[in-house]
Amino acid sequence: MKRGLLFLGVLVVVAAGAAFASHGPWPVDALEQAARDPAADAVPPETGWWLGEEPAVEGPPRDPSHVVDPVPRPNTLHTVDADGTVVGWFTSIAIGADGHPVISYYDFDRGDLRLARCADRSCTDASVQIIADGPDAGWHTDVVVGADGHPLIVYHDRHAGSLQAAHCSDAACESVTITTVDEGDGDVGLYPSVAIAPHGLPLISYYDAVEGSLKVARCQDPACASSSTVIVDDDGNVGSFSSAAIGAGGLLLVSYHDYTREAVKLARCRTPGCEEADIRVLDDEGNVGRFTSLAVGVDGRPLVSYYDATRGVLKVAHCRTLDCRQVRRATVDDDTYVGRFSALAIDAHGQPVIAYRYSTNADLRVARCVDRGCSEAAIVTVDHSGDVGGHVAMVLDVEGLPIISYWGNSALKVAHCGSPGCVPYARRP
Repeated sequence: MKRGLLFLGVLVVVAAGAAFASHGPWPVDALEQAARDPAADAVPPETGWWLGEEPAVEGPPRDPSHVVDPVPRPNTLHTVDADGTVVGWFTSIAIGADGHPVISYYDFDRGDLRLARCADRSCTDASVQIIADGPDAGWHTDVVVGADGHPLIVYHDRHAGSLQAAHCSDAACESVTITTVDEGDGDVGLYPSVAIAPHGLPLISYYDAVEGSLKVARCQDPACASSSTVIVDDDGNVGSFSSAAIGAGGLLLVSYHDYTREAVKLARCRTPGCEEADIRVLDDEGNVGRFTSLAVGVDGRPLVSYYDATRGVLKVAHCRTLDCRQVRRATVDDDTYVGRFSALAIDAHGQPVIAYRYSTNADLRVARCVDRGCSEAAIVTVDHSGDVGGHVAMVLDVEGLPIISYWGNSALKVAHCGSPGCVPYARRP
């Protein structure tokens, strides 16, 4: 249950809202129409209602001892790209080689994949470039900065029905090489999530909507110019809303949605390429498991945030053992229709931080958990300026402060929190 709720009306406003994918064996037109209609987000989802998702921030477990928080300062909001009527779907964020955020996202108007390189940590200004021209390039983007210091963007090309990887030639992304990772037999590569393995090469989890399966691609080079793919789980219609992270043993972990069972699952790879994996059901009580986001705690145990569509609440599942045979579940925020587009990270104190959308009020919220299992959380409204908080992604800066990219009022926005939990703070005049 939530411990506290703080409300923050913030200074800089121009934003964007919520978005929805439309693939697989479910009605496409109805879902796309719902994506354009803000009112559709505040009602219980219909069967087959599924949206874009942001993966968790991956990284090695950190030692939370002797951590000193930075001096609190106000949260800031900035509009990064408002060039169009619907810009900023499927955002993903990472920290570039210069310490500033890089953000991948989709331009719905033009059907393009874009990359914004922020000029500072708060993204007060940014250079925006087109990575892949439409039509319908750039669905379900995920960006990571590889071992070479160059951004790598994985995404679904909806027009071609394939999984693509765009690798920047340098940190500034002066040129890009695009590779088809999996063209499958039609609609593959939805909900991709990329993590960098200890050997420095990318691993990509994704959904094959034709086969209804979860797949993993093991890249053979930083650009993923060549790769091998395996089916990890094909027991029913599984694999949407995938989120990837490297576990304590250096092997891939993937959280995802099981559409058939209406459950959230975790795949624990037993080999570097995930040719073998243990599958765990984390929660199957009701219709749960959309918008999964995965992180590995300081204890080395996976933690997954996700949306409970039956109750309309945000939940987490915390593995009590490294093999995740024992799981503790908790409701983080139980307001009505809250928890879509969740993005999870572990802060310097070892406390989970979750950014997500409060659909009823169309707000962006952040919950900072009081313990590793998130039995309680302090909840803050970070942005309430219109229809905001869709397509949320989050990363922590060098001080451990959340930087959140999201869609709001038809634009791409960035919130930079002034404290680890985004608690409102204002300097005295």
